[in-house]
Amino acid sequence: KDLEESSLALKEVEKSYDEANEVYDVIMSEKDEKEKARDEAIKAAEARMANAMKEKEILAGKIAKYQEETANLVEQSEDVDSNAKARIVALTKALKTREEQLEEKRAASDKLKEEIATTLAAKTAKVNEMRESTSKFEAASSAEVDRLAVLKKERIESRVEH
Repeated sequence: KDLEESSLALKEVEKSYDEANEVYDVIMSEKDEKEKARDEAIKAAEARMANAMKEKEILAGKIAKYQEETANLVEQSEDVDSNAKARIVALTKALKTREEQLEEKRAASDKLKEEIATTLAAKTAKVNEMRESTSKFEAASSAEVDRLAVLKKERIESRVEH
């Protein structure tokens, strides 16, 4: 009987041991699955992080390139602005010089017009004086011719009378 009881107790212990082993295997299996899931989640997160780092490096490169291009454009813009301002200054100076030259030419033209008007007035006066003198000379010549004709006629008549 003791043997039977011992045998039964042993069977119960073995059964408890088997159940405990099964529970242990389930726990270990669940633990392995959880660790596997955690490891997979970590690997996925690390892969996403690595991709994000690559994208960050690519974007940083693009940003650096855009900053360089922007700096070049700003520099070119400043050069264009500076050149435009210098050209405006040069054109303004040239325009002022041409305006001064034009004013000088206008003054010279006005002076020449005055000289021409004065000369024309003097020559017109001289021509009028010559016309008047010519008229007086013609009148005097005509009177002299008439007087000579009268004298000639008188002489001829006086000769005819003698």
